[in-house]
Amino acid sequence: MEARAAVLPGVAGDVPLLTDDVLAWADLLVTLDAVANAARPSLRSGLQHRHYPFEPTPEVDDKPAWSALAGRIRERVEGMIGGLRLMQRASLDDDGL
Repeated sequence: MEARAAVLPGVAGDVPLLTDDVLAWADLLVTLDAVANAARPSLRSGLQHRHYPFEPTPEVDDKPAWSALAGRIRERVEGMIGGLRLMQRASLDDDGL
């Protein structure tokens, strides 16, 4: 299991730009706000999409609000990872039958 992050064209960030090449290896695309959801590329066959609307509404200098938003996103991502791990374990159990 491997997770990668990407940003939309025109968005500054320390992660790669979301391109078809970046998505080529992916099984799941997760968007976290309405802008990302609206701008997501067409999904190829086999690429699933999940959208969790975490709208960035805090004021730019409201660090506690941004920390709370980051915490909610972290919880959602950790939940997704937990679900993927369960699926992986179930797959390994099925292989042993």
